[in-house]
Amino acid sequence: MKIILVYYSFSGNTNNAMLFLRRLMEEKGHQVRTMRLKLIQEEKSFFRQGRDAFLRRRAHLADCDYNLGGYDFAVFATPVWAFTITPALRSYLNKAEGLKGKRAGFVLTYGAGIGVDKTRRELKLILENKGAKVIFALSLKGEKTKEEDYLRREFSSLNYEL
Repeated sequence: MKIILVYYSFSGNTNNAMLFLRRLMEEKGHQVRTMRLKLIQEEKSFFRQGRDAFLRRRAHLADCDYNLGGYDFAVFATPVWAFTITPALRSYLNKAEGLKGKRAGFVLTYGAGIGVDKTRRELKLILENKGAKVIFALSLKGEKTKEEDYLRREFSSLNYEL
């Protein structure tokens, strides 16, 4: 199966989780591509980042592929900022193509956990409005994404096989 992992990571927590997930999927024989979203100009102020997320602003992304038609499964990942997804993932999903009829999942990383449920509902709705069938949604404590046992335990329940 051809799988793409599309994600944004500022502090590295989401990146840790996606690299681990990639390894697990490749161990099962899947062809996996990771696409870490990069901003043309990244805001360094956490306050401004949270404000932009809260206001549902979009970010200017560096060159990336928006066509997901060539993949059997797509996984999206983002930290939870100000009760919502990051501007980077919001911008990507706004332009993404090829999700109609596609199976998808998503992973949220969080600090305090406030806003995770709201963010989960919002991202599921965004993906469904793009025509994707959401197979799984997983929330991970950001500070634990360096712990292999934690990640293995959390990812063990995912069902994305055909």
